[in-house]
Amino acid sequence: MSGLRGRYDLRLFSVVAFLMATPVVTMGLRHLSLQVGDPAQSITAELSAVPLPALSKVRELEHSFGRVRSRFAGSCQFKILNDSTSTWTVKRVQSGCSCTVAEIDQPSIQPGKSATISVEYRGGSESVDDRQTVTLEFDESAAPLFKLHILVNIRKPLTVLPKEIDLKVLVGDPAPHVKLTALMYFPSKLPLRATASVPWINCSVVPVPIPQSQSHDPLRPFHAYQVDVSLQVSTDRPATMNAELLLTNSDLEEAVRIPVRFSMAPLVRSLPDRVAFADCKPGQEYRRSVQLVFANAKSRKQFGVPQVASDLNGDFAVSAKDVSPTVTRLDITFRPSEILRQHVVRGIVTVNFADSDYSLKIAVDAGIAASQEGDS
Repeated sequence: MSGLRGRYDLRLFSVVAFLMATPVVTMGLRHLSLQVGDPAQSITAELSAVPLPALSKVRELEHSFGRVRSRFAGSCQFKILNDSTSTWTVKRVQSGCSCTVAEIDQPSIQPGKSATISVEYRGGSESVDDRQTVTLEFDESAAPLFKLHILVNIRKPLTVLPKEIDLKVLVGDPAPHVKLTALMYFPSKLPLRATASVPWINCSVVPVPIPQSQSHDPLRPFHAYQVDVSLQVSTDRPATMNAELLLTNSDLEEAVRIPVRFSMAPLVRSLPDRVAFADCKPGQEYRRSVQLVFANAKSRKQFGVPQVASDLNGDFAVSAKDVSPTVTRLDITFRPSEILRQHVVRGIVTVNFADSDYSLKIAVDAGIAASQEGDS
């Protein structure tokens, strides 16, 4: 019996091995009953289905334009081969962006034949590493889905950082000086030139090594420059000025324009800069306050003690008091006399400082009531 059972085991092993290698078994077999020889000696074997790896329905192709200039326009083609035994009918060709347009040259692809997809790409003006995908779908469920990838490394011929110059200084500060970094992403044997739109900007260009952070980048710039910009302006009074810096060489299609904004803020300003007294009654007292706001505590100390003067008559009194390290308060008091009745008084309060030649002027208007009605 043991010899017979051994033969049964060997036969069962062979059959099971054969079935496990057969796709029919692997497509959902759960229980298998085998009868070998005598029915009384039947043996039941339970098998777990082992799915075969499905063939991928997504096929990906790629084309790289490499490094190109801004506003690049180019085209490429992809060959789509039908390697099945059935016809593929085109359902749609879809682009992911309006910058990419794709067309296929035939509505269907016969077995063993191929079709061509033509792709046109138009880049923008900014530097960017762009990746666009065109999707090709077929009506047949067994047909693969094609994803066609277009890679583009768009670079402006010249990139300047920072992109603009915005300088804010206080009156009396030294004239500012800034440095820009200019990177050229295409080879050129011509020097970079810098010019300014106004005479009060001086600029110079010096070649420098490629920045260390980009030295190992396959898309690193070919040339690097340092642009020194200095402003030859007087900083003794508040002002705001605008200009433009132009960087170019003959290999560039157009100059790179860098806006320059320069403003000098006063070290101290009055809030408000005009004071009004309205409908004042003779014999009564009226008070208005003005704050002198300093840029910082250091400038307040440098200015020294405020000294107040005015061309107003004796009905006005002005006093000054520090209320914080950066704020001095002016109190303007008006007590109109009888002789000023029904008149308008105008004048200027001038604030000078003991340790500075800087001064502030505050306009004062005072109106006298036409009648005796009203309060202060």
